[in-house]
Amino acid sequence: MPHNGAVQQAAGNDLTITKTAPTAAPLQPKVLRFPQLTLSE
Repeated sequence: MPHNGAVQQAAGNDLTITKTAPTAAPLQPKVLRFPQLTLSE
């Protein structure tokens, strides 16, 4: 499933930013857009 792979790659990028950036304020919209990613973590 190429679509799942693409989504996981995008999720990986977002998660990397989330773990590196101490400020979560700018990341909140991403969490709201992709609630599944937070659950999968």
